[in-house]
Amino acid sequence: MDSIFQKEMVSVCNFFLYQLNYLSRKVKHSFDYYIFESNISKHMTEIGKFLDKKSVNKAEISRRTGISTSRLSELSLKESTRLTVEELYLIALAIDTNPSIVLYEICKNVQLVSEK
Repeated sequence: MDSIFQKEMVSVCNFFLYQLNYLSRKVKHSFDYYIFESNISKHMTEIGKFLDKKSVNKAEISRRTGISTSRLSELSLKESTRLTVEELYLIALAIDTNPSIVLYEICKNVQLVSEK
């Protein structure tokens, strides 16, 4: 009777160890994904962060606006890239958002030069 009990306990322990290993891999994957996403968002432009926050599909925006996906990626990732008014307006229309909201979100850190 003891050997059957021991085998069952070993079986149960193995099951729990398997589950624990599985869960620890899931948590590590989630953590790694979070770190990856955090690093990406640190390097995004304001329009990139806005589009990311809205969870929009850039391929769909490209299709609806005629702005290439490479241009959208450039606008999202390179601070030196300048967004035109026409692009802003088209993107706002494509994501069903008022253009003034998009403008406010991407320019919220812009300030006037202080007078001396």
